[in-house]
Amino acid sequence: MNANRVFAALFAAALVTATAVPAAVSAATAATALQVDVEQAPETGNATVTVLNDSDAPVENATVNVTGDAYAGNGSYETDANGTVELPNPDETVDVSVTAAADNVSTTVSVELVPRAESLDVALEQDAGNETVTVSVTQFGDPVENASVAVDPVDDNDTYAGTGNYSTDADGTVSLLTPDENVTVNVTATEGDLTAATSGTLVAVESLSVGVSQSSEGDATVTVTLGDDRVENASVTVETIDYNGTYDGVGEYATDADGEIGLPAPGNDSVDVRVTASADGDTAETTATLASQGELASEDAFGQNVSSFVQQLRESGVSGPMGLYVVDYIMEQKAGGPPEHAQGPPSPEDSPANDGDDAENDDETGNETAESGDGAGENDKPADAGKDKNGKANGKDKNNGNGNDKGDGDGAGDSDDEDDETDSDDGDASDDDGDGSADDSDDDDGSAGPGNGNGNGNGNGKAKGR
Repeated sequence: MNANRVFAALFAAALVTATAVPAAVSAATAATALQVDVEQAPETGNATVTVLNDSDAPVENATVNVTGDAYAGNGSYETDANGTVELPNPDETVDVSVTAAADNVSTTVSVELVPRAESLDVALEQDAGNETVTVSVTQFGDPVENASVAVDPVDDNDTYAGTGNYSTDADGTVSLLTPDENVTVNVTATEGDLTAATSGTLVAVESLSVGVSQSSEGDATVTVTLGDDRVENASVTVETIDYNGTYDGVGEYATDADGEIGLPAPGNDSVDVRVTASADGDTAETTATLASQGELASEDAFGQNVSSFVQQLRESGVSGPMGLYVVDYIMEQKAGGPPEHAQGPPSPEDSPANDGDDAENDDETGNETAESGDGAGENDKPADAGKDKNGKANGKDKNNGNGNDKGDGDGAGDSDDEDDETDSDDGDASDDDGDGSADDSDDDDGSAGPGNGNGNGNGNGKAKGR
């Protein structure tokens, strides 16, 4: 072998040796870091420990030591070709320590293992602004898609628009409506044979509101509120509705510190306006009719007239429902008057209360004395009304009094004189025996037969004797 060939051989050997050294260092460097991951399977609850190097490659034959209180999976294990070790489903929730070691390098992690029967979890959350309500369903901490979610108020008397059944999305969540008022709800999640439940109080969101008021002078005020609070610097837009005229209040505004803006009174005609308010992304709208100054003055005068009329009714002592008189007055005073078919109450001048003095002394009230007829009022004299001399009497007297007193005729007059006097007072009783001829004697004592004398009289003096 010549010198050149020897030199080439030595140079080649040196080159091989030089390139082999970095490879050994790289291997040593890979063993300086280990990653340990522990996950439980949703189907079984078993835990899988995975050991990786810093290049995310699985580490085979790494040693895994597991320690935990009252856990059946405690012990020492060796990773397979996939760098994994499987641990059993715990009987109860337990904290365990897992240490993986390879090439004199080790890493320790602490994890909580949960029994599969308790692995499903549901949470209810409302954001700080109370505008978003979210239900989240997880198993072993991972989102559960297509889990069933039921939402119901705790109190059966409460009403919540979000009540119902839902299914979780790919993120394991369900969005619920914000309530109109505070309500406490139960939330139940179901996935396969697993169930989880929780409850929470949902708070109503205070919504933006806008209102319009008009004074008796005609100017109007727009007020913007959020709940019970006035909103400063809210944007307000005023526009007319189906109005061909010009209204000076149309335009864009911003509320003052009291949450208000002022609008001018319309000109000669009333005007319908739409008012829209917005603040912090929330919007509210309302409509209002603004009356002209002339209409307001007319309405004010009419209201004063009605008030005066009511006062007159009170002072006159009118009887009956006062409201009927007021309604009648309003119908008459309004333009066009009442419809032809309307029959309002009499005017106060015609009210029975104005005839009160006459009513006290009027004999036609039923308390007057009946001068004739057997059916006497309270002051009638005893009378054998309508009796003829032989004692037969029909007694059908009519009396303008109360008409309820029955005659006392019993068919046996007390004396002929009284009978004679009574007959003359009782009206047409000349046909004493009822046969059309006046042949009976005045001295007849009337004992020949009973008289019924039971007629109801109204005091008109008509006696029909038989």
